[in-house]
Amino acid sequence: MIKTPDKQIPTAETAQDKAAADVSQMSLGGLPIRWINWALTVFCLILAALLIFAYCSTSDSYTVLRDKTDIYMSCQHTAMEFKLASDRLTESARSFVASGEPAFAEDYFKEANVDRRREKFVKELEEYFPPEELTDLRDAMNISNELMKTEFLAMRLACEAFGVDPASVDPAVARIELTPEQLAMSSDAQRDEALRLLFDSEYAGSKSAMLSRLNSLIDGLVRDIRADQLESMSEHNRYLSFMLVSMTLLLVFVVLEVILVSVFVFMPMRRGVKHIVKQQFIPVRGSREMRILASSYNKIFEKIRTKQEKLSYEATHDPLTGLSNRGVFEKISAGFDSSGMGLLIIDVDNFKGINDTHGHDVGDKVLRDVAKLLVSSFRSGDTVCRIGGDEFLVILNGITEDNREMLLAKMASISAKLSAEDRDPPVTLSVGGAFGDSSLSVGELFKNADVALYKVKEAGKNGVGFYGD
Repeated sequence: MIKTPDKQIPTAETAQDKAAADVSQMSLGGLPIRWINWALTVFCLILAALLIFAYCSTSDSYTVLRDKTDIYMSCQHTAMEFKLASDRLTESARSFVASGEPAFAEDYFKEANVDRRREKFVKELEEYFPPEELTDLRDAMNISNELMKTEFLAMRLACEAFGVDPASVDPAVARIELTPEQLAMSSDAQRDEALRLLFDSEYAGSKSAMLSRLNSLIDGLVRDIRADQLESMSEHNRYLSFMLVSMTLLLVFVVLEVILVSVFVFMPMRRGVKHIVKQQFIPVRGSREMRILASSYNKIFEKIRTKQEKLSYEATHDPLTGLSNRGVFEKISAGFDSSGMGLLIIDVDNFKGINDTHGHDVGDKVLRDVAKLLVSSFRSGDTVCRIGGDEFLVILNGITEDNREMLLAKMASISAKLSAEDRDPPVTLSVGGAFGDSSLSVGELFKNADVALYKVKEAGKNGVGFYGD
């Protein structure tokens, strides 16, 4: 019998049983994948929080390091300014004493009263360091002030020597009182005395002591600042190392997360799409959610497939006898020639009378009996159809007119069984047959067999005839 082969698709039960063998793929080291996924997510969040903390701490340590460096550079700069200011005062005082030019006195008091770089240096250091660390600074400042008193005295003597009004130089110089001996000196002696005050060993020693205190202060401050810098740099490097380790771990965890999602979500999903395109069951594997999704799809797919198979069967089979219906014959006959094909059209004689006399139940049983005998009598490669109320069609493949006697014997055997005395009611059949060739379509072959059937009925029914007899 000709059959339309169905695509071999595993049943839902088979897919579920196979999925049970893949349960081991849902865990690593005995731990469910979703637990591992959650653990990796938590670790990533913790590392992200630690990275934020490390970033803030690194930023703070960098700020401290930058501030320490700024203080270091500022101290060096202001110390140099202090020295330059002291040297400016000395040079301006010496120049005024030597020349008596008021411009040098103006330059001196501009530094002392306007620029005030020494006082700015002291004030700046007092902002950065506690008083106990600035003893040398105070000593240096005191020595510098004492030197200024000597410079004022020298400048007062120079005013007398050059006949310059001390008040025009600066009130501080005017307030200096000279001794009677100094006033009694000649102009040259007063100038020499003024130069001696600014160039003798006592002045130079005080100047050297001041610079020594200043250098000692700066060296101590620089050591402290440098130590703070090194500590800040060490802390900064520790935070950077911690950030590097944290970022490496975070990258590893993210890669693991991506691998898990790819293996247990995206890859099963991709395989599932391929099975959907091929109209197959989805393998139940992957993450828990993917397995639930696959199982749900398989159940729905099984229901739809079963429904489609049922509808397809009902569309191509006769519900009473289970034989193929006329639609199957029409599909087979479309576009084919009839080479090597034979057709038998079989009609149950006086079937209406059977229905009227014995009832439709008996009539239905007669049709089922005829169908059963036809199926059992012909080959599995032949197709038996019910094409009308009491009409059957047998499509014979690989057959020629040489097989006529064999077909007559088959139909005689079937008729004998249907018309046996123990049957109630006995049944006879009228059969019209035809053999095809390459010049005939299947439709034309059917018409020839129908013509042969018509002649059998005209001859009194209960017989077999072939087209062309």
